[in-house]
Amino acid sequence: MDNTANDRTALTRRGFLKAASLAAGAGALGGLRLEAGAEPIGRADGPPDKDGLDIVIFLYDGMTVLDAVGPYEVLRFLPGARVRFAAKKAGPVRPDSGIAVLHAAHAIADMDRADILVLPGGDAGRPAQDKDVLEWVRRIHETTKWTTSVCVGSIILGAAGLLKGLEATSHWNTMEALP
Repeated sequence: MDNTANDRTALTRRGFLKAASLAAGAGALGGLRLEAGAEPIGRADGPPDKDGLDIVIFLYDGMTVLDAVGPYEVLRFLPGARVRFAAKKAGPVRPDSGIAVLHAAHAIADMDRADILVLPGGDAGRPAQDKDVLEWVRRIHETTKWTTSVCVGSIILGAAGLLKGLEATSHWNTMEALP
C-alpha cells in the first residue's frame, strides 16, 4: 500500500477508533467510580488549561455505561481538556447494566457552563421528562461549542427543544419518540 492510501485510512472511522483505542491503552475510568472509596484518576477538578476544553458528561440512573465511558476515554486525551461527570444530584448513579455504581462528582445545579456537553443513551425516559434536567440542558447548551448525545441521549436533546429543525437519530426502538 502506498503512503496516499495509508493517509486516507487514518481519516476513516476505523482509523480514528484504532488510534483512540491505542491512545486510551489500559487507561482507568477517571471520574467514574466502580468501587466504594476508589479515587478518580485524571483531570476532573480545577479549570481546563488556557486553550483546553471544559467537557461535561451527564450521568443518570438507567444510562448505558459505554455511552458515557466511550466518549470519556477519547475526550480525556484532548490536550488541556477537563472532563467532569454531572448528575441531577452529585453521587452514585445506577446504570442499566447492573454494573456496580458510577459516581457523578458534580450536581447539575453547580454546573453553569461547558464547551462540550455529552448526553449518553440508555433509559432516557426519566431525564427527558425531568423539568430541572431539561432546563439545565438548555442553559448549558447556550454556553457550549458542541452539545451532543449518544444513541437515545438524543431523546433528551429533543425533549429540551434543541433538535427543532435539525436532522437527528436515535436507537431504532425510540425513533418514533424523537420528533
